[in-house]
Amino acid sequence: MDWTKREVKQKFYHSKEWHILRSFILQRQPICEICIEKDRLTPATEVHHKIDIELDPGKRLDPNNLQPLCQSCHANITLNADNEKKFTPLNKVWNVEPLKIKKPK
Repeated sequence: MDWTKREVKQKFYHSKEWHILRSFILQRQPICEICIEKDRLTPATEVHHKIDIELDPGKRLDPNNLQPLCQSCHANITLNADNEKKFTPLNKVWNVEPLKIKKPK
């Protein structure tokens, strides 16, 4: 199965298994994990895959790979991940080593 395809992911996210596990995760931890670290109490409404299902589909239903988040934190993580996928550093394009700057003594 090609987990990079939108249709494959949509089928998974509409599956009974995902809905049951998602509900369990949100019941077990109803507060956003990122907000807790920032001393905020925000209800978790999303369940995030720490390791994307494209990278390791075998972890798609692993509770240890899931993180309860609020909508805002989940959107920030998703946006950053999408931007990383689009960004190709010039050193990779040109196959050169990054510049190393020596600190003065």
